Amino acid sequence: MAKCGTCGRFLNSADAVGCCNCKVIHHRGCVAISEGTRVPSNWVCSNCKIKPPRQGNISSVPVTPAQSRVLVSTRDTADTIACGSDNEVTPTNKSAELSELVAEMRFLRNEITAMRSELKDYRTEIAGFRSSLENLNVRVDSTDERVTLLEKKLVETSTSNHSYESIIQDLRSQINERDQDMLHDDVVLSGVLEARGENVIHLVKAAAGKLGVTLDDRDVVFAERVGAVRRNRTAGEGDTAPRRIVVRFARRALRDDMLRSARVRRGATTEGFGLAGEARRFYVNEHLTRYNRQIFAKARDLGRRLKWKFIWTRSGKIFARKDDNGQIERIKYESDLNRVFGSGQI
Repeated sequence: MAKCGTCGRFLNSADAVGCCNCKVIHHRGCVAISEGTRVPSNWVCSNCKIKPPRQGNISSVPVTPAQSRVLVSTRDTADTIACGSDNEVTPTNKSAELSELVAEMRFLRNEITAMRSELKDYRTEIAGFRSSLENLNVRVDSTDERVTLLEKKLVETSTSNHSYESIIQDLRSQINERDQDMLHDDVVLSGVLEARGENVIHLVKAAAGKLGVTLDDRDVVFAERVGAVRRNRTAGEGDTAPRRIVVRFARRALRDDMLRSARVRRGATTEGFGLAGEARRFYVNEHLTRYNRQIFAKARDLGRRLKWKFIWTRSGKIFARKDDNGQIERIKYESDLNRVFGSGQI
């Protein structure tokens, strides 16, 4: 399928007009020839009509206006003969050429109008894209601000949580110290076998006598077993040993004398207590709060594993020293175990 020499679009033979000179095919509408109009066999396109004379046919010597008119007439006559025209050249050719020129200008104007319409549509689409991009930028900026605000709040919250944890730990320590102060008149007697119908105060007085401390009934506020009830077991069976006896004295001086004597007379046994079975060793220690007991038990376990020589309590406080020349370390919190015994030992 051929293309139109004027607009460059494809055309069919029914709508085609051919130039007898250059043999180029055109749309009827492109050359201002209406449909159904008979096209002369000598029809020449506007491009061929405005071509300059061929070199050699006309002399290059300047000519006068009269000679120019003769040359033009001769060229038109030659074109007519070459095309084998059956019709004579008439003055209406100029009006036909003018009509063709007007048609081409109209076609060009229509093309420009269509291009302007398309450009307008493109501008509208670009404006829409620009508006969407601006909205997206606004949303991104808003999201960035929110993320920055959340990060700031997260940092503040982390700092606040750290501060809250420190405050909570201090409050727990204060409560633990207060509870420990409430036990300043108490001691714990352990290792004494439990029997039905036993007189606990009698056992306490017998233990004090073994340690060289004289007590009477008024010196003991109360004495009782603590913990879950269980049968007698041998001392070597760990947690199946007899329950502890908590003793509260009327004066703190008696409690201090009891502890001091227990340190001096290590190895005292239950011989003479009137208990069944073999005599066994008993122990007298400070009465610690539950939290302090847990910390003290962990400290003693670490001390045995790491071969620390001294782990002890005094006035409800826990201390540790590696050897005779070592520095005395106070253990107040569970976190102090890593500081005293080394990180990663727990």
